[in-house]
Amino acid sequence: EAARQSVAKEWDEAMTGVGFAIIVGHGVRPEVVAQMRSSAMSFFSQGVSDKLEYNYGQYGNQFGGFTAMGIEAVSRTRDAHGTDGGFDAAETMAAAPDLVE
Repeated sequence: EAARQSVAKEWDEAMTGVGFAIIVGHGVRPEVVAQMRSSAMSFFSQGVSDKLEYNYGQYGNQFGGFTAMGIEAVSRTRDAHGTDGGFDAAETMAAAPDLVE
């Protein structure tokens, strides 16, 4: 339990202080990670109207897809840290694992 609490504290500090974390030691081959980063950069550099073609419905639907800024509100879970509980300035793209080619 102490190890879990320590990791949770580190994760919380990364999310609240930096805004993201990089997970290492996961076993995913470097070339796969590089392709994922390249694909993400290519996707998110498009205009919003192009990205909205991949919106498959309400955030959290079974098909994944694109979620534009102002929809997701992860920051609401951080109210204990003094945030205003507003929406995050973030876009997301989620893939349903069983639908990925």
